[in-house]
Amino acid sequence: MITEQLDVLAERFGIEVPPELAHELDVPIISGKPQRQGDVFWEPFLAPDPIGLEPIPPSGIPVVRGENGGNTHLLLPTGAWAPASDSRDEVVLGTLRVADDEAAYLWHPEHGMVGFGPGTYVAKRQRTAMQSIRMIED
Repeated sequence: MITEQLDVLAERFGIEVPPELAHELDVPIISGKPQRQGDVFWEPFLAPDPIGLEPIPPSGIPVVRGENGGNTHLLLPTGAWAPASDSRDEVVLGTLRVADDEAAYLWHPEHGMVGFGPGTYVAKRQRTAMQSIRMIED
């Protein structure tokens, strides 16, 4: 498994790592497998690449913005992103494409960082079913 060290990635992307996270932590780069980070679920996208993929800008892309004092899940500037095309679908957030020679990273100050190897992934909000279905918020 390929890994990168959190403090090296933090310096590369200019993010501040909270002191309670282990800065020497290895961030695994996982290819073609589902991943979760807080309330966001990523799964491999097996259909042809979606249209509308754009390079992720240097400032990154907030996949889910922190609400009610929460923290934002920030897609860091590698790879290409296409937001969900159907605005009525509250579950699907968008699609990430990582080139064969790249890795992409999702950052959250409480959950740390996850790495994506080459491939295409769809990002979804996780839901919970109680008496009614509602979005999970962290």
